Amino acid sequence: MPKQSEASSGLHGLLAALSLVAACGLHGDVSNLGDLIFGSGGKIPRDKLGVQNEFVSTPKGDPGTQGNDIHSTLMLRHVRSSFFFDEGYLPSEAADANFARFDAILAAIPPDTDLVVILAYAPQWLAHRADWKDVFIARYAIPVLERYGKDGRIAGWEIWNEPDGFCNGNVAPAGVLDCSPADYVDLVRRVAPEVRSRSGAPVVGAATTSINQSYPSHLDYNKDLVGAGLLDLIDVYNFHWYGEQLEKLTFGGIADFLNGTGKPVWCTESGERGSTNQLGHAQDVFPALDDNVKHLDRIYIFTYFDGEGPATTFGLVANNGIESDLYQFLRGNH
Repeated sequence: MPKQSEASSGLHGLLAALSLVAACGLHGDVSNLGDLIFGSGGKIPRDKLGVQNEFVSTPKGDPGTQGNDIHSTLMLRHVRSSFFFDEGYLPSEAADANFARFDAILAAIPPDTDLVVILAYAPQWLAHRADWKDVFIARYAIPVLERYGKDGRIAGWEIWNEPDGFCNGNVAPAGVLDCSPADYVDLVRRVAPEVRSRSGAPVVGAATTSINQSYPSHLDYNKDLVGAGLLDLIDVYNFHWYGEQLEKLTFGGIADFLNGTGKPVWCTESGERGSTNQLGHAQDVFPALDDNVKHLDRIYIFTYFDGEGPATTFGLVANNGIESDLYQFLRGNH
């Protein structure tokens, strides 16, 4: 998820980039530097695009209608959604699991569209329990994998989401995931074998909070994940990108870091607030990511719908049914 603003950080990055150019004697068209920092408004890599959607009630209709809109109107073939481990799925440890929400999401995915499933979070009754990972696996991960693991529409199992932010009392209950790279990697170490024994879909590492924001702390957290052994456990490396700050991608070393993982790379969240701001973000950021990150296979737009109005929504569809400029672009450019 994005931070509200990082204008100050972006200014510092710009000054640092300009200083680097001066120090190194970089010659040529100054506009090339501008493209690195501000984006070039280049061609959106449409074939790599997907979208986040939680399939809640929207002005577009029920989950099946949303799936059809994503598939047939927007012509997107990749969807990312959360199979939340919460009280709706398991009201208590001894209760029967309720798969209804997960069933509805999969039923909404058209046959030639794939789904990345996020396995994440925990019900409040798991707060402050030292055995929470055991329960996460036995009562959640294994039953979900046994029910859906062979479904050919599932393109990946993403273990958690933003472990540096959604942890220990924030979204996750207190005491569940301590926010450290080591604790997250330990969770992956336990869950990944369960995925591999029940599904042929890849294990996707969780992205941290937007890798370009709060620079360099989020990038450093990613480096610490690698240092803790994450790359040996996953098949796909994952990152989020909000805002522009494209100087961080090049001069800031983010592209070099992502390329150095040696893994296929997915960006599973990137977007901008405001129904009239999303297309500009996509035209600046998506081509820059595609040009600079090797083996970048997917970029997921955040999001199809988030319940907000046109001025503040990240959604392609606002709560009053307004379709964003990016929605209209995707509809008209197949």
